[in-house]
Amino acid sequence: VGLRGGETMIRAPVMRREVLLRAGSACGTEGEDVPAGYGASWGHAEDARACLPDEASSMWTNLRTRHVELHREIREVSCGRNARLEEVFGERGPFWARHYIFWSGGAPITIVYEVFNPALRHALGECVE
Repeated sequence: VGLRGGETMIRAPVMRREVLLRAGSACGTEGEDVPAGYGASWGHAEDARACLPDEASSMWTNLRTRHVELHREIREVSCGRNARLEEVFGERGPFWARHYIFWSGGAPITIVYEVFNPALRHALGECVE
């Protein structure tokens, strides 16, 4: 599981941000705050600081608070394995992931890559064909 070169769309210097996405007990664990997902984003360092003034808050919260007009372009949905995320999630892969770009004013402002914990089935239900 991994992003394939999309971060090259962002002009240098590039700032990379990594977070574990929390969703309370959505992953079915009692009393544990198991991450619902992993996220990484890439943005031009100066633009990212302007768009994300509150580093403790999520990207979406920062952008919504600043009323930034956005277009999200989903580039890829994938499924893959990653030994480190198996440790972090406490679940075996494969993991669903998505890669998208937030555009504003015709320019990419950030590229996002998210990987989802399969334990979300506790909140969402099993995936049925």
